[in-house]
Amino acid sequence: FSNNKPIKLLKFIVVNTPFSNITFYVLLINTPFLYYLRDIDKLRIYFNNINNLLIKGDIIVLIIYK
Repeated sequence: FSNNKPIKLLKFIVVNTPFSNITFYVLLINTPFLYYLRDIDKLRIYFNNINNLLIKGDIIVLIIYK
């Protein structure tokens, strides 16, 4: 996915979510969604793309697209 150039971190933000505090990194890359999938897997959060839900145990969050 890369041409071996260093990935540039533009900024980061810590967001308090229903799951926990999550650090989001803004990177200058062409494949941000792949990093997102790795991160939610690490946090043991499941994305139900049929019903647009994030699920971790008993915590369920509806995803609303605008």
